[in-house]
Amino acid sequence: MHKKVTWAVIGGLIAASMVLGACQPQTIIETVTVETVREVEVEVETVVTATPVPEGAAPPEAITSFDQVPADILVKVCEDVKAAVEYDDDARTLTLHLAAPFAPVLQLLSNGWASPVDMEWMAENGDWDGDCATWTEFYDPAAEQSILFDQENGTGPFMLEYWRPGEEISAVRNENYWRTEPMWEGGPSGPAFYERVIEKNVEEWGTRFAMYQAGDADHAYVPQQYVDQIDPLVGEDCDYITEECTSTGSGQFRLYKGMTGGTISADFFFVMDVPQESSFIGSGALDGSGIPSDFFGDVNVRKAFAACFDYDTYINEVERGEAIQRNGPIPPDYPGYDPTDPPLPAYDPAACEEYFKMADLDKDGIPAGEDEDDVWSTGFYMMLAYNSGNDQRRVAAELLKANIEAVNENFRIDVLALPWPAYLKQQRAGYIPVYRIGWLEDYHHPHNWVQPFLSAAGAYGHALGLPVDLQAEFDAMIADAKSLVDPAEQHEAYKAIQRMAAEYQTSLWGVQGIQRHYEPLWMENYFYNPSFPCPFVYGLAESEDSPDQTTFIDLSIGDPETFDPAYMYDTSSSCWVWRFYDPLIHVNRERYDEFVGQLAEDWEISDDGLTYTFYIREGVKFHEGGDLDAHDAAYAIWRGLLQDRVAGPQWMFWDAIFGYETVADYAIDQANAALGVE
Repeated sequence: MHKKVTWAVIGGLIAASMVLGACQPQTIIETVTVETVREVEVEVETVVTATPVPEGAAPPEAITSFDQVPADILVKVCEDVKAAVEYDDDARTLTLHLAAPFAPVLQLLSNGWASPVDMEWMAENGDWDGDCATWTEFYDPAAEQSILFDQENGTGPFMLEYWRPGEEISAVRNENYWRTEPMWEGGPSGPAFYERVIEKNVEEWGTRFAMYQAGDADHAYVPQQYVDQIDPLVGEDCDYITEECTSTGSGQFRLYKGMTGGTISADFFFVMDVPQESSFIGSGALDGSGIPSDFFGDVNVRKAFAACFDYDTYINEVERGEAIQRNGPIPPDYPGYDPTDPPLPAYDPAACEEYFKMADLDKDGIPAGEDEDDVWSTGFYMMLAYNSGNDQRRVAAELLKANIEAVNENFRIDVLALPWPAYLKQQRAGYIPVYRIGWLEDYHHPHNWVQPFLSAAGAYGHALGLPVDLQAEFDAMIADAKSLVDPAEQHEAYKAIQRMAAEYQTSLWGVQGIQRHYEPLWMENYFYNPSFPCPFVYGLAESEDSPDQTTFIDLSIGDPETFDPAYMYDTSSSCWVWRFYDPLIHVNRERYDEFVGQLAEDWEISDDGLTYTFYIREGVKFHEGGDLDAHDAAYAIWRGLLQDRVAGPQWMFWDAIFGYETVADYAIDQANAALGVE
């Protein structure tokens, strides 16, 4: 089979369309420089095998699930991955071949998901050995099934010393760290300043604050609602852009505030088809002691919850006025965002009551307000969860609970705190009917907001449980918006997604945070980069005023889910991956859109934007002693693409390289192509 790919080169931007292929067109964020406007047609040959269908025989049925894909096609999927991600150990090159241009590639590779790992060491310790015949044995693992779940073998500036879940993690300095030149002018090089990094799990704010105030930590998580307690202790107020500081008294902390960039949000997410075995839905029936699995499948119930949340109180009292209310998945200053269209949700108890009365959970065609067997009369019970230690999410959940219960005395909600890894496991399984969680963007584009929130393969979208037709419509709109190059057209396409998300109230939209950073006055070299989920410890240092210059102590509120770079997709895990591993390239200090060499000392991009070649640095060793080679960099990407855990980060690499979102989608399409089924 041949797929014809046409690129329209317009004003320095390349837009791709795929004829007869399932690859979605890609939006270009960074430009590929060209001299002329032209169209280039390229034929990409895809070799597939199919059993001929005898004349007159019924056509074969389409394959619709991953477990139906034949073994030979699964081998070919792996071979396709290896053909798209090639290496040459002699030349020390890693080469990526893209199906269509995708400018965020460099942003993806500057994060930790594709950090090289030692292929031989991984195989010796029981992970995939690179054999295309066996990759499915390692597909979609649980976090604890990875050999990198609680150990690491990276090349980074710190090495794991121990992990005591629920208590603390300790890492020691890599004395043989490979970097000999500064990362940027005035940047770090050689072994880290700190001999040790310790992260203590301290969920209770009062304890955390007392330790911070006593000088027992170098960094601590400070929830926004408690800034009034720490602000009187601030001695320097700093501009995060100019990094100039002004003395404000004799306090012990330095404060950076007003940090924007639209990169972090917090919303409530609904699950419209909760598995019956979930412990969060009580009896699982419309009997006053639980909720049915499809409770949030009724749009009026979703709208009722949205009308019962007091946005102004939350922003003013919890966020201390330092947050922007959201009206959809797309944040301010992105294509598709309009502060008035769709209108901002509003707290309206009367509307909340009316929406509940319009619901029809027993599906008899009679509104609940007129039906003794429906929710307004029966009432309901459910549990709403948040991750323990996150007081902003706790207060938001309690606020929603109180307002819902005030509308009808038969409505009951319990708020449950779960440890971070357990919370993620329940959330990803779709067991929590409504939950509050944040999103830190992976790359700076509206696609990285609508895909995770609304796509069938999205980090949160996969558990939404939207009706099949509506999900298909969202997926098509997301693909179409991503393909557009003209800014006006792109804006309208993303705005249409924003409007439809509001119309169907797919989530209870919360806030876009405006961030603060507190640190003791003895800290040095901090800078703000919206890509970083936590302080860049390798670049930090301390003055002689510090009580202990040898150890960086961070007070946090949750364990990581994993130390596996290909698996991690939460902030706690990513903080440690940044310390244990090195990406191929690195952001240039505070710039999220400029890059410097890391394990790749240089790179080249072809004129058509389809080929990226990285030159792998020599003389780098993994923590366990192995030498870094080009095949290690390729293996890390192969492994990530093929393991591809549900709701994980690898959708971005499938999207970038193949134009798909999951290995399952790609395998199913290849199998159907082999059968001659469209």
